[in-house]
Amino acid sequence: FEKEFIFSNGSAIVLEDSSFQQLNSKYTYKEILGFGYSYNFSSKFSLGFSLRYFTQEFNGETFKPVSLGDTLYFLERENLIETANFWKADFGINYFVNNMLSFSVASLNLFNFGEQNISEDSKTFKIRDDKGASFKLTFSPSLQTGLNFLYETNNAFQLGVSQILGISNANFGISLAVMHDKYQSPFIN
Repeated sequence: FEKEFIFSNGSAIVLEDSSFQQLNSKYTYKEILGFGYSYNFSSKFSLGFSLRYFTQEFNGETFKPVSLGDTLYFLERENLIETANFWKADFGINYFVNNMLSFSVASLNLFNFGEQNISEDSKTFKIRDDKGASFKLTFSPSLQTGLNFLYETNNAFQLGVSQILGISNANFGISLAVMHDKYQSPFIN
């Protein structure tokens, strides 16, 4: 998994020909490695864990004055690059009441460890590592239909419905999910 964002950092300089040179910031997020395992203790109970390795790169452009003698200066574009590499580990438990109903509890960011020495400016854009938990209820009234409700302790939630449609000799799946988190307005308490 990789995601890259490029933003104008709001700085620019006017060149000799009256054109503008805009500065950008590029943020790159990668999940390099992921490993997980789940063990079924019985037909009603399973326990699992995941371990994932992430890298983040924060590349901010700036201008640096360069001297060409006693009084002649020009500006050179310079990249300031910071990285944060870290591991995340989480655990989860599933309880299957019957073939139609299951409950799940999982940790969010239970363990985070690795290199994260970045500036205060870059900390605003790093992957969030707030500890929490998620609770999920899954109801499947038939093999073709599923309803999900997920709640996280940071007051985010997700409602979803999925349906498998059999057309000729093929199956097609269709899903709809509604998500809400603490950053959306209006926030539901």
